[in-house]
Amino acid sequence: MNDVKRTIITLTGIVQGVGFRPFVYRTACRLGLFGWVENQGSKVIIDVEGPEENIRSFICALKNESPKNAEIAEFDMRAQPFLGYTDFSIRASTVGVNTANFLSGDIAVCESCMKEFNAPGNKRYEYPFICCTHCGPRYSIIKRLPYDRNNTTMVEFEMCPQCEVEYRSSGDRRFHAQTNCCPDCGPILKLLDARGNTVDSSDPAKM
Repeated sequence: MNDVKRTIITLTGIVQGVGFRPFVYRTACRLGLFGWVENQGSKVIIDVEGPEENIRSFICALKNESPKNAEIAEFDMRAQPFLGYTDFSIRASTVGVNTANFLSGDIAVCESCMKEFNAPGNKRYEYPFICCTHCGPRYSIIKRLPYDRNNTTMVEFEMCPQCEVEYRSSGDRRFHAQTNCCPDCGPILKLLDARGNTVDSSDPAKM
């Protein structure tokens, strides 16, 4: 049986706002590893425990299977005394120290979101602010790091119950998507005339 180890991994680069924490969570769970991941300042910190071979596989996945919009600039690993975690979690972000400002740019709408956008009956049908973990605004809405909803202009919009379920579901592509929203709870697009009055239209985007 493999020796059980504990490793703390510190990542810098474009590792926030690109679905990195959900990726880390799913990968750790798939490999049967315990611990946690969090945004800390401009970094991502991972504290992971498990069989040494599984941790090696985990590290390999971080380096080779990261979300396509992620760019790891620095990868630091340190062995630590075993603590005995019993699950893996995404922890609340901490302020930390911003040693460098690596910010993700805004990301073009992904194929999955476009399918929803064009699907009559979908709750995000023709919703101009459709997004998920893999796409949507990042740089244009962030106020400060770490990248969390309360540090972006989306802080003004509380997720509706359905969006909250998506946000909490590890198998959903909107798992931990900080910009998650829909027409019921997110920003709306409207057309105003010269006097600031709303122009009556069911679809301002096409006017």
